[in-house]
Amino acid sequence: MNGTFKSGAIGVALVLSYCAQAQLSYTVSDSSTLNKIKVKLSFRAKGDITMIQMPNWAPGSYRYANNWRRVSELSATVDGQAAVAIKETVGKLPEIVTWSFPSKKGQSISVSYETDSQSANGVGHYSGPSTYMYPVGRTQEHCTLNFAFSKPTRIAIGLNPIIENISYKASTYDQLADNPVT
Repeated sequence: MNGTFKSGAIGVALVLSYCAQAQLSYTVSDSSTLNKIKVKLSFRAKGDITMIQMPNWAPGSYRYANNWRRVSELSATVDGQAAVAIKETVGKLPEIVTWSFPSKKGQSISVSYETDSQSANGVGHYSGPSTYMYPVGRTQEHCTLNFAFSKPTRIAIGLNPIIENISYKASTYDQLADNPVT
């Protein structure tokens, strides 16, 4: 076996190892609507009810925002079957919005939605907290961030790449959210 093949095989094994540890997986892709992106969050359920939220904070901005208002086209599946997400709002400023649906421990959860992004002259930009929902109580889990744009796209982000311009890793949701994307 030559050295290049061995190095490639080791690299693939490391990527697969990290992805197996990642408990929250995000995939960002284009939307057919200008200044919007699609986000898919995938993970395993940890109980009989799954709750997801969009943060109302952003590192360094020292303000609250009702980021959940930017979410549209939300859908969820549990083990591939459509799930009805119930939306509950608590408070006024900020409004804490939680979407919940039934699940059982270990089931595969997928939540898809669209959210706003900024775009000008062919360059898009978005911040983490106003883009990535998270399962309630699970912000300290490993995350992967994957990009599936219809055209090859250069990505500028402060996370370590698994595969440059395609897949990145974060040790926690907080680290993921603290990294804007251009």
